[in-house]
Amino acid sequence: MLKGIDVSEYQGDINWKAVADSGVTYCFVKATEGVESRDPMFAKNWAGLRSVGVIRSAYHFFIASKDPKVQAKNFLDLTRSTWETNDLPPVLDLEKSYGLDPDTVINQAGIWLDTVEASIGRRPIIYTYPNFWDATLKNTPRLGANYRLWIAHYETNNPWVPGGWKSWTFHQYSESGSVPGISGACDMNNFNGDLDTLQTLLNSKAPLRQGRSGKIVAELQTLLNAKGANIGIADGQFGPRTGQAVINFQKSVGLLPDGIVGGRTWSALMSNGTAAVASVSTLVNVCKSYKSLAHQDKALNWLNQAIAPAIMQTFAQEWRQVGPTSPMATATLLLTNVCKSYKALPHQDKALQDLQKQLPPQTMDQFIKLWRSA
Repeated sequence: MLKGIDVSEYQGDINWKAVADSGVTYCFVKATEGVESRDPMFAKNWAGLRSVGVIRSAYHFFIASKDPKVQAKNFLDLTRSTWETNDLPPVLDLEKSYGLDPDTVINQAGIWLDTVEASIGRRPIIYTYPNFWDATLKNTPRLGANYRLWIAHYETNNPWVPGGWKSWTFHQYSESGSVPGISGACDMNNFNGDLDTLQTLLNSKAPLRQGRSGKIVAELQTLLNAKGANIGIADGQFGPRTGQAVINFQKSVGLLPDGIVGGRTWSALMSNGTAAVASVSTLVNVCKSYKSLAHQDKALNWLNQAIAPAIMQTFAQEWRQVGPTSPMATATLLLTNVCKSYKALPHQDKALQDLQKQLPPQTMDQFIKLWRSA
């Protein structure tokens, strides 16, 4: 089993390096609640986890009496542009009925689940606890066959599994844990498997750091050897020698030499294979090759949705050569129209290059896969 935690604003400022050094492999971060509430620490926690190589997910606290589509929009507006392919699926925290009957609660939750899955292409995980599911929801078997379970059941190593589920994926076993880097109590979790099993829940290679082990680490070591690291047998143990090889490789390709194998390092290591298609593709080349084909429009529309509104607004100003107070600065700009009006002008190329610099490599990878899907 793998150790993990979940946090919200109640944990305050967190020293994520200390958390990662203590052996925490993954973390669930509160993002939103209801139709408008947002955790003020989400952005800081989300970025902090990425910087130290801890696998992450975001969760939404569900208020069953509120419009589930508006709740999904609240969650997606905050998280959609930040989601990366090496993140865990999102989570719906379902633990109160607000006086509604079981079928209504499940129906409402189902709308949120479907909306989020349709938007980001990831099937969410459901968080709940035994008494709520058993007593309040009458141990309904609905949802169990289609979603992974994160069960909160304290002071036991064998959590109760509700109706509809055959087993649990994550187990929150304590709400009073102590973790280096966090002041006060913290929720503690176990994952029902090892790192290679956890990897199957991701859409790309898991971020790795010293202390990790498994077949995925052996794959990393094999790739490092292929790049000339000469670290010996790929034993699946990420120790100091592998860590130094990672740092040396990162230096050689101009990446931040932090010893953490994130998306950019994985892409660089796999650059001679089928991965990292975005490393040889640019938005400028995309516009140059645009032909209004259906799959191209679909890919560009997907990218439009994946980019944070603030980033798109900055891009629009640069593309249109207007100031922030101009009405055109906030007018919607579709990437399909950008490609249609592209003329290889210097300011257009610069705007596209500046936009690409702000996109996570995983976002570009997914976009290029869609772009080349015909």
